Parts: sequence; C-alpha cells; structure tokens
Amino acid sequence: MTDSSKEWADEIMTFDQFLVEGFLVKPLRELAEGAGRKLDPSWGTLKVMQEVLVAKGLSGSEAKAIMEPMQRLHGLRTILKGHAALNKKRTAETEALEKHGSYRLHYTQLAEECDKAFDKVITAFGIDLEP
Repeated sequence: MTDSSKEWADEIMTFDQFLVEGFLVKPLRELAEGAGRKLDPSWGTLKVMQEVLVAKGLSGSEAKAIMEPMQRLHGLRTILKGHAALNKKRTAETEALEKHGSYRLHYTQLAEECDKAFDKVITAFGIDLEP
C-alpha cells in the first residue's frame, strides 16, 4: 500500500467488506434472540454480534470492547467511501496521519486490532482453529 489516501480508503472498504460483511446478520439475530437478548430491528451486524457475545457469557462492556475495532473499521469505511461530508473524510485522513505517520501504519494497526477482536469472537463461539 502506498501513501495514497484513495488507495488507503479502497483498502479500508475491502477490509470492511471481507470482515464485517462476512458476518451474516440473520443467523446472529437468531442466536441472540434465542438466548433471550432483546434486539432493536434497526441494529446492524456488529451491534447484533455484540449482543451474541453477551448471550455467550461476556459482560456488556467486554463485548463492546471486543467489537470496538470492527466498529471503527466500519465507521471509517462509511466516512471514506460513503456519502459523508468531505470535511469528515479530510478529518479522518488527517487523524490517521497524525496518529500513525502514514496510511500504511494506520491500516496495519487497525488490521491488527481487528484480528485480535476476531480471535476473541472465535473463542467466544468455542471454535478451535488449531489442527
């Protein structure tokens, strides 16, 4: 990845599509509701996943903390590739550069945080990925 803001935004979108859109909201809703969680019909996949984690025994704050990197990723995708105001896009670009020094380092940090979060989701579901 170069230091192009367009390439960074494209990679954020691709990562979000791979990670967030990879979760199927209907089965997640069924898991949460089957465990007695009350869901708002307007909630998206990540909020529903958070409720599934609570249903699996995590506290609300633990579940929220696990999902936070994915929420940031999804929010950033909306700002960068959605129809957000141009000033929000510029602010996101500036923050990434100020905090990380480059788009590449920002992306790498966010990917690492999402990877750790995904591992915690897998663990909460009792899935063992080791052969």
